[in-house]
Amino acid sequence: MSQSKLSEAGAGPHGWVLSACVLLLMAGAPALAAPAAKAVSSPPASVSLLLDGSQSMAGYAAGNNPAKRPLGDIIALTQEWAATHHVGLNASAFGNGDPIAITGDLDAWGTAAPYNCIGVAKCSNQESHIDAALRAMGSASPKALSILVSDLWLDTKSFSGTPAVALGGPLRAMLTDRAIAVVGVRAPFRGAVYDVPGLGTYRGASERVLIMLLAGPEADIRAFVVRLRASGSDSFAGMNFTVFSATGSVVALMPPKPMGAGFKPLAGEKSGWVIDWDDAAERTGAARGRLSASYDLEQQMPANTVWRGKFEVGFIAERLTAGQWQRYTMAKSPWRQGASRYAANFDFGPQLGALPEGQYRLTGQLIGNGITSPEPAAGWMRDWSLPANPGKPSFMTTLGLSKIADILESAVARRAVLASFTQRVDIED
Repeated sequence: MSQSKLSEAGAGPHGWVLSACVLLLMAGAPALAAPAAKAVSSPPASVSLLLDGSQSMAGYAAGNNPAKRPLGDIIALTQEWAATHHVGLNASAFGNGDPIAITGDLDAWGTAAPYNCIGVAKCSNQESHIDAALRAMGSASPKALSILVSDLWLDTKSFSGTPAVALGGPLRAMLTDRAIAVVGVRAPFRGAVYDVPGLGTYRGASERVLIMLLAGPEADIRAFVVRLRASGSDSFAGMNFTVFSATGSVVALMPPKPMGAGFKPLAGEKSGWVIDWDDAAERTGAARGRLSASYDLEQQMPANTVWRGKFEVGFIAERLTAGQWQRYTMAKSPWRQGASRYAANFDFGPQLGALPEGQYRLTGQLIGNGITSPEPAAGWMRDWSLPANPGKPSFMTTLGLSKIADILESAVARRAVLASFTQRVDIED
């Protein structure tokens, strides 16, 4: 990273914001469309803010556009977030070692002084060990929210080994039990950018990329980003945002819609039906009870999510036997591939008519098997990664952001259920 500085910053316990994910039906989508994810915060434990202490971060505070000061706005909004949720804020800065707690005026970190080692008790602004900061984030509870703010200038001099190991290790570890998001803004900048390939120290940039790396429950991450946008600050106009998650379902699908004869709601169940045919002929006739739905992940996945890759549909049928749910094999699969690459149609028609009397649980799954890289949702990360020969740009992109995209895409390239529904059905004669 560019010349980094530590300060009175440190890690302390890293707290996190807890929230619930509320799924709302997408506007304009058909009745059976999967709902889009909307995050609603619930009482959190605590919040952690980790600030890159590099000297070049001072240029964000010295930018010449008073309407766009994202560094100061992020610090202020994080404090507001903690206060709104009535929890403590653990603020730290990282430099050539482990993060050190900021014990003084946190608002001062929206100015250039601390990054220039003015008014801080301890300062080491010539290195920035982001690997140590990531390890500190990873040591927090997976139910917590941590926010790292940095120029993310990966010149590889500030940590041993390659980014794939030094950064990939803690990033992959976090993705086993939480989501990670990368947020990028174009920030006014005035000052030096160090270690620019072919240029060395460069002072001609009037704008630079400022990066936020967030880790924690996906609902909390999305809720915090919504708060940034809702602030009304020009600092976050044109903000880029990408979520990486490998922890299971991200979309709850609306259950299949009932059609035909014999349906009535299943008492005491939020999602379930009793099918009571008047006679055996109704099991095979045109009026037989059936359940059907069509799902298209292209339309239903939450925005800014990395997920596209090899796609498959899964189905599980269970029958209640002796008080236990046991797998039940249907004679014929109820689903078929949809018209588009990421679509599937479930149709329980003849299958229901063939079921013997009993209580059933039907589960449909849309499953991802790996990630297609480069993934469209992370395209901006590669566009904003500094090329080998950057020239003398007025907008300085970030050195190594494409490596972070590669690491995170690789980390989530595992088999995972992307969306699912569960439907109770009781068959009665």
